[in-house]
Amino acid sequence: MSSQNPTAANDNKVVSISTPNIVPVSAQTAEAFLQLKFPPKETLIEDLLYLRDGVALGGRRRHGKTGFMMNLGLSLAVGKPKFLGYTIPKAARVLMFFLEDDGAELQMRLSPLMSAGSTEGRLAVYSKETFYRSGLAIDVRNTACAKFIREICAAHKPQLVVFDNLAHMIAGEYMEPSVMHKVYQFTSKLTDSFNCAVAIAAHPKKRNESSGIMGSHFQDDRDLLKNNAEQFFEQIMGSSHFVNSFGSLWGIARNVKTNETTFLGGTQRLTGEEMAIDIEKGDDGWFHVSSNIDGNLRQVLSTDKRIGAWLSLPPLFSFTDGEKRVSGYLKAGPFHALFKELKRIGAIVECGSQWTKHPGRAWNAV
Repeated sequence: MSSQNPTAANDNKVVSISTPNIVPVSAQTAEAFLQLKFPPKETLIEDLLYLRDGVALGGRRRHGKTGFMMNLGLSLAVGKPKFLGYTIPKAARVLMFFLEDDGAELQMRLSPLMSAGSTEGRLAVYSKETFYRSGLAIDVRNTACAKFIREICAAHKPQLVVFDNLAHMIAGEYMEPSVMHKVYQFTSKLTDSFNCAVAIAAHPKKRNESSGIMGSHFQDDRDLLKNNAEQFFEQIMGSSHFVNSFGSLWGIARNVKTNETTFLGGTQRLTGEEMAIDIEKGDDGWFHVSSNIDGNLRQVLSTDKRIGAWLSLPPLFSFTDGEKRVSGYLKAGPFHALFKELKRIGAIVECGSQWTKHPGRAWNAV
């Protein structure tokens, strides 16, 4: 039987509104939820990338997104010890979809990078031509296209899937929140079904100085990325729903006049951390941490407490001794974070069982 809810209506009449019976179901208690089995959140790259992460990489055209993704994929597939100073515990399987660039051009760029070592079949690469020759329109909202991608994932069993780039995943309809939600649903199904991370490259909106997108006090995208990352990511195409849906926001920005590049990597949703570092691209096509340690050090020493901690460190110290030396400025947790960042940019290097500030420099001031 349905219950009756009388409500007053016009003309002094009473109208009864019927409500359907609700079949009782058992609620999932917190205790029951904690008993559910999920795969562990395993590390792909320490402090940067983990299984089932969703990553959005923002960067303008010709700022290095495609080359960066190639570096990332090959570093994991080869099992290089480091990627831009971040530690890679072990090799991983990677699947990359380059949906924008010409296949022959991709071969020219990828081939020299393959000299880094054998991937032993851990890297799979597809270009837009694969889809066209299969008679498929590239659009993850298209059932046949989505099925094709999932079948490739099932065959390769990747731990990281890369899409370059967002606009081509949804036929250019990147400003509709409902479309972005479908992208999120598609990628979430991939991460859940195959226990993999997904990274998507995306362009920022066209810069318009008069609209205030950049802000008059920011010299270029590198400056913006370093000093106002939130504003940088708000520029990424795909409506705010795109960047809000992805737990890790990465950015790459290049000054085309000086060829200087900045990368911001983070696991904002998982750990709440992010770090901007200057990087350089060598003639071999590989990115590495900038040799300009001074510039990166100024970026790392972003607070008075961090500066005080840095100046408290002696030229040669053990980790435990360093922790004690900086205790007047930083507690153990913040010091551990600073220590990792200093290692990452090469400001401190191993010296036997101890650490030393980069040799050949006084480092008495910043």
